[in-house]
Formats: sequence, structure tokens, C-alpha cells
Amino acid sequence: MRTIQLAAINIAMHQPHSAAQYVRVFEAAYRMKRTLRQGSLRAMLLGTLYTSELPDRLTGVIYRFVKIDPNEPWFNSMTQEQATDEELEKIEIPAHLLPHLQQFPFDFRPESHMLYYVAHDRANHMAPAVAVRFLENLLNQAAATAGAPPLEVTAVPEVGALDRMLSIPVLSRLEIELKRPNPDDVGAVARRFLERLEAQNARKMTQELVAEAGQTLTPDRDTAELAVVAATNGKVRVQGRDENNMRFDDSTDSRPLLEPVLLDEELETTFQVLGRAADNKLGQ
Repeated sequence: MRTIQLAAINIAMHQPHSAAQYVRVFEAAYRMKRTLRQGSLRAMLLGTLYTSELPDRLTGVIYRFVKIDPNEPWFNSMTQEQATDEELEKIEIPAHLLPHLQQFPFDFRPESHMLYYVAHDRANHMAPAVAVRFLENLLNQAAATAGAPPLEVTAVPEVGALDRMLSIPVLSRLEIELKRPNPDDVGAVARRFLERLEAQNARKMTQELVAEAGQTLTPDRDTAELAVVAATNGKVRVQGRDENNMRFDDSTDSRPLLEPVLLDEELETTFQVLGRAADNKLGQ
């Protein structure tokens, strides 16, 4: 038995869309076999994808591996010098074999457009911010090829993160960035903001409040509701001072949900754990 950490990501597609559109985009992304760089050494790939019969569930694995440039200098650790041309000629690693493979299983629900993945398992660790960049890049490339609308990708923040940020004793600055929510599952509040964006052909909106000198912000109902929607469809950042009068600067995108879960492989698989988290709407 071991502890793994799960994260949740909201993938919102612009209008017009449907659950079937999500499936088509993921299938297009898988067929592309597109390797995306993560920094100068690592790369990522949507390695496997499985579709359920309905399909009300997509499961798969994101691969991450080291992709080096063989033309860059090599180091000989025995001589403590740069490897010579003669030494390099002895290297016979096929170009299609890439080292240090890490695998991150995921479970995506098209109806709720929420993706749950294993963010940390033993030596494998992929921060939600990394997963967001990978998915937003890959899925928008796939959406363009599949004739689907653009997608906005946001990591779900940890439970209570927004409430803690807005309740600090001195709230001097509040920045809210709202990306278009998904219209299928939003309530009346989120729908109101969505309609404002759509009416103005806007992809996102930002709002910034700065307190008067020596005072603290008191967000009204409209601002508070906007912040709640933006927490899972964009980001919220606050600045001020905490209960110890220490400088406070935090944001929802730096507080992603990382839920520890016990995994006993003698009783269940990683995908069963992910399925349970999805069924229970982890983080929502």
C-alpha cells in the first residue's frame, strides 16, 4: 500500500460544443502523436487513450521522458572532460529510444469536462501547472485540426484556498482573471459572466481592485461571485497582510488541489482510484 496524489483539471470548451466534441478532440490529440517540449530536456506525449462504450469516460496515460539533443557536447565522467569524437562514435542508442520515462494515468469525464490525473506516485511527479500547459497546448492544436472550438484549461485549486485568500485581515489588492466557463454545467452566476463575455466576443476578462491607503478591500457580492467562478476558470490573486501583519501574496493557480489517496494494488488499480475520485467529483 502506498500514498499517491491526485489533481483535478477543468477543461472548458467554447461554444458550440458537446460531450462528443470533447471526445473527438482527445481522439484527434492522440492520433497526432505530438511530442511537446517541457523545457530544454524533457518532452511530453499523450501516450495512451481508451474510450468507454458510451463514451462517458476517457482514460489514458500522459508520458514524460528526457529528449536530449545528441549534437550537444557529452561529458566523460571518468576523464572529467568533454567526450571526444572517437568516444561518441561508440554510442549506439537508437533515436526512437528515449530515457527516464514517467507515466501519469488520467480519467477524463466529457460531460463534466473534468480531468483527474495522478500527479505524484513514487518518483513520478508532475505539477498541475505543467499538466495545464501541456493539455492546453496539445488540445487546442487538436481542436484546430478537428474543427472544434478553443479550450481553456485551469487547475482546480485546493478546497478552501479562495476563502482563505479573501478573508485575510488586510486585503490591499485583488486581481481576477476569468476565462470563458463551460456553458453546460454552470449555474446562474457563472452563466451571467459567460453571457457577458460572449456578448462582447471576449475570450477572458480581468478585474483589479486596489484598496485606499490604510484601508482594506471589502468585495461586494458581484466581485465575490466573479472570484468564485474564476477560481476554476482562470485565476484569482490577492495581496495584503495576514493575521501576523506579514506581507501576503497568493493566488489560486499556485494552490492547486493535490489530494492524497491510499492505493493498495492488491485490491484495486490506479484507474479504479481515479474513477472513484471522478465519481465523487474530487475538489468540486
